[in-house]
Amino acid sequence: MRLTCNLESTEIRNRRQTFSASICEALFSAVMESIALAGDSIKLSELDLLYEGAGCGVDCTQLPYWQDLNLEHLRTLVLDPDGICEPSSNSGTGRRQSVAETLNAILRKCNGNLTELRLQNLSLWPTTDPIPLPALKRLSLAGMDIDPIATQAWMSEMPTLSRFELDGITVDGGEYGEWKRIFDTIRNHPVPMLVDFEGVTTNDMCELNFHMADTFDASDALAMEQDKSPWDDIDRSLALYLAGKIGWNRSLRVWLQEEECDFDEGRYSSLEEVDESLEEGGDGESEEDTDEG
Repeated sequence: MRLTCNLESTEIRNRRQTFSASICEALFSAVMESIALAGDSIKLSELDLLYEGAGCGVDCTQLPYWQDLNLEHLRTLVLDPDGICEPSSNSGTGRRQSVAETLNAILRKCNGNLTELRLQNLSLWPTTDPIPLPALKRLSLAGMDIDPIATQAWMSEMPTLSRFELDGITVDGGEYGEWKRIFDTIRNHPVPMLVDFEGVTTNDMCELNFHMADTFDASDALAMEQDKSPWDDIDRSLALYLAGKIGWNRSLRVWLQEEECDFDEGRYSSLEEVDESLEEGGDGESEEDTDEG
């Protein structure tokens, strides 16, 4: 069974925002209570929680029926608290924290069987207390600023993750070099992974759009000729890096603003400056392209 809970109010601005938040919280509580009271008569496989405006600030773990809520059949969880990332007031911060805690509380109820997690417009998540998700195969994050260390810790608890999607993501408030932690987690993951990045902010000049169908297979990237411009070589470089074929080369350093390079210049100093880490064996390293982690 799939349940979509769309807690959307058209009157969500200014003085009516608190009123909308109360409605969202009441509806959310009612939905969760209904699921709990249904018991085994409902085998919920997908739960979509979508709400707009001030969002939901209820602490679901304090609700009287929470212990009886059975989510052992849940396979897909979608959470989109649109509108709660912007408030700068203390109440807004509290609501954002409550949403993150609510998400973790739900995940603890279904962590052993959840296969798909799609999150959008969520702040203060990932949290610093990762929950093992041994069956998760797809993780999709959109419209979020993520903590790279926390994200790395959560992904390490997803051993079967095979699809990782990012859309409109920034990392650590704009600390672009921290993307390497995410890339290294993908690179060192135990199973092949489909990677799909759309509008990912990795530098001040442009966004990264990148698709890789299998991080264990870099045959397409290996067949590509290295572009003289580090800006134009990013698809090949990132694919080979995620596959463990090269070290952290100039193109990756430029895209993460670890090395300066004018966008309209972007040329290697000589034709000989290529991926020297690509030895005949396939995954060697060199002084120019070393894997720093």
